[in-house]
Amino acid sequence: MKTQRATAPHIRIYDTVYNSVAFRTLPGSALKLWIDLRTQFRGSNNGSLMVTMAMQKHRGWNSTAKLYKARDELLNRN
Repeated sequence: MKTQRATAPHIRIYDTVYNSVAFRTLPGSALKLWIDLRTQFRGSNNGSLMVTMAMQKHRGWNSTAKLYKARDELLNRN
């Protein structure tokens, strides 16, 4: 009998996203925020991804203005 290995949390970037113009042209801070937000996603909490300094400080964010600028960049992409 095969034993199941525990799967470590991970993020997946589909080719359609990775190859899109919107993704390829993201500024570095917006790309970092996208990755940070993807690590929060657990499959059922899509509406609860937090972009606050309190939530993101441990990920290396140290400027609220830069954090919100990256957030706005992501929100304006489609």
